[in-house]
Amino acid sequence: MIGPLGNLNSDLIAHVFTRILPVALAGLAAGGALGWALARVALARTADRLDMGARWLQRLPLVPLLALGAAVLPVLELPPLVEIGLVAALVALPAALVGLRYQSLHLNGRTKTQLQLDRRAVLRTGWRDTALVLAAFVASGFAYRLLVPAARDEVSDALAHLPGALIMGLAGGFILGSASSTIYQHASAALIARHERGAYSRLVDGFLGTLNGMIPKLLTQFHATPLAGVLIITAAALPFTRLPQLPLLAVMVLVPVTSAVLAGNLVEDPQPNEPDRWHHWRSGLANVAQIGIGHLVGSAMLIPLAAQHAWMLSDSHEVLRQLNTHLELTFYALGISIALGMVAGILASRVDLLRTILTNLGNLGRTIPSLAVLALALPIFGVGRDPSLVALVFIGTLPILVNTTVGIINVSPEIKEAARGMGMSDPQVLLRVEVPIAIPVIMAGVRTSAVLVVASATLAGFIGGGGLGALIIRGDGSGREDILITGAVLATILSIFLEYFFGWLETLLTPRGLREA
Repeated sequence: MIGPLGNLNSDLIAHVFTRILPVALAGLAAGGALGWALARVALARTADRLDMGARWLQRLPLVPLLALGAAVLPVLELPPLVEIGLVAALVALPAALVGLRYQSLHLNGRTKTQLQLDRRAVLRTGWRDTALVLAAFVASGFAYRLLVPAARDEVSDALAHLPGALIMGLAGGFILGSASSTIYQHASAALIARHERGAYSRLVDGFLGTLNGMIPKLLTQFHATPLAGVLIITAAALPFTRLPQLPLLAVMVLVPVTSAVLAGNLVEDPQPNEPDRWHHWRSGLANVAQIGIGHLVGSAMLIPLAAQHAWMLSDSHEVLRQLNTHLELTFYALGISIALGMVAGILASRVDLLRTILTNLGNLGRTIPSLAVLALALPIFGVGRDPSLVALVFIGTLPILVNTTVGIINVSPEIKEAARGMGMSDPQVLLRVEVPIAIPVIMAGVRTSAVLVVASATLAGFIGGGGLGALIIRGDGSGREDILITGAVLATILSIFLEYFFGWLETLLTPRGLREA
């Protein structure tokens, strides 16, 4: 075999069962015993002061970083006893928290039956963090041994950037997040104080109000929304570029940490089912761990994709030209599709006959293959970019049309009647009530449309439209896998990026009440 599967053989299986799994089990035993002992000591010294209801005791925020450490261990190729010790150290902390919860139950005067039920509940939920750390170690060990030696060297080189990036990103994120929350709190206090004094200045109050709106709305979007996926993809693609690795990786780590710290600091008195400070911190650190693992995965794929990468760098002008064409086709088609689909969907929700025609047309059109749509546009519009754009607009409009119609129709009639009873006109009901409530359904159609347009734009190369599809056709016709895979990989990355981006946009546009529901 060639590439990352080059070492998939009996030696790898033997290595898993004779080295990776024994180290994991020995580390689990040693870490569990150490954690249990630490829990007994901590309980004996702090039993009267320890709040066993704290949420950080239920799900330790540091577990994602512990899992990242476990994933890095196999790359270091340490002696078995050292690996066992490090795995035990990583497991000990979540095991200690489970031990604390388990051993503290007898302090609350429970009956014997209730004590048994509560201990079972602790064991049923407490094993997950420990299992996550062990799973990261085992999966990383298997994947690392699966790589060809040259790919392992690339992963080791990438690992040299990771500690510095983590330190700078975590420290910088904590500082920026704390500073942002301080600015927000001072701006809020200043705005309230000015209103109490009756002072008003359009410039000052507008500035303070903008700060109050922008800081929590924009700066808390990078750790608990699909935007984090964009950072992970970017970290995986970073080894394929000639850009400075360490500072860029540090910035990618800094962004979700800043967002998580700020969101955590803004939480005041959460309800039991609402995210608290520990939840935000855990989400941010989970993104940090995924960014680090994504960077290592991208490094591991650099050697298997070396031929494609080398051609992409050697003929970067052609790649950039076709990528630019693909982006133009995608964004022009998507912009027109969103406008047409939403307008047609709104009209269809108001006129029954039009709704029947358009929804049936939309459902019928979605069954036609994308290549057939492009072929049908060929005799009408000729070859080149114009027929490609027309066909892509047709492909992209249909999901948005159907979802807009369905989303608006399904808004509760009672809600619309209540809005009209408050004096709203029909356009106001549409824009202020129906569309905001239907946003999740509409954005689901936009996300589907974005992926369809990106994928279908690769077929535009068959009718002279250019784009990444031209690279795929050129590579297939000339027997050059490097050119073919370059076009395919770039199209795939673009599809994933747009999926994450519009997922974040859906979260941002959905009214807060619907998000929390």
